[in-house]
Amino acid sequence: MAKNFSETELDALKEFVNISTAHAATALSKMVDKTIQVQVPQMKLVPVTEIPKLLGGSSLQVVGLYFRISGNMSGSMLILFPKSTAQKLVELLLADIIEEDAMEFRGIEKSALMELGNVLTNSYLNALAEMLNIRLLLSVPHYGEDELGAVVDMLLIELAEAADYALLMGTTITLEGTDLAGHFIMFPDNQSLDMMLSKIGMH
Repeated sequence: MAKNFSETELDALKEFVNISTAHAATALSKMVDKTIQVQVPQMKLVPVTEIPKLLGGSSLQVVGLYFRISGNMSGSMLILFPKSTAQKLVELLLADIIEEDAMEFRGIEKSALMELGNVLTNSYLNALAEMLNIRLLLSVPHYGEDELGAVVDMLLIELAEAADYALLMGTTITLEGTDLAGHFIMFPDNQSLDMMLSKIGMH
């Protein structure tokens, strides 16, 4: 059943998102020695079951990076880019690397996306841990490249047992004048979401 979240709770989440994206932009810029901007023009707290529909349908070709969260709260994080967007992002990140061997470049491409995902997700998690004054740990990323349904459906079956709601952030990464849109999704379990909203709301 859908729950109505208060304006105070949603404003608190927006504050967290704004701080996190600023941290992420700084960290990513240092990683690639290029100016990168990260913006979240859309943020929604939505039922987990609505995620596939909101992301554009199960047949969309995507690249996904999945992380588990542990420590003083539990949950997961998922970064999704349309495959064409991910390829463009890699081209901009690796503009100085010559493609000498297709298989070798393929490995570099995957590594670049995983490192970007690591930096982005750690920025969000560190900002959250600081705001809540708690300890959070992040797993290594799991990489997936397939239709959205194949990447997300089994994951949602697992997550739906512990998490009713997800924080869905439409994320735009701007690099060298090019805007690249994807989604950053946090799936806190129900107990962690309640704690997160109550603690952030006190700031």
